[in-house]
Amino acid sequence: MDVRILGGLSVRENGASITPTAAAPRQLLALLTASADQVVPVTVLTEELWPSGAPRGARAELQAHIAGLRALVEDALRGTGP
Repeated sequence: MDVRILGGLSVRENGASITPTAAAPRQLLALLTASADQVVPVTVLTEELWPSGAPRGARAELQAHIAGLRALVEDALRGTGP
């Protein structure tokens, strides 16, 4: 898997782009990629998505975005992704 964060986020697996198109998953994936091999606290992820303050239900929304990213990567690595 080739992940690039300089000049815009780009994620490719076997030559196919699997870069998330929605803003929140793109932000999360870029932050997590830049923080490779480090634990990123939920508070940091929440502040990245909602710098003016997290809305009600933010934790559930964050969990949904993370689950979506996991599924995207797992599918790509198995060869069942887009």
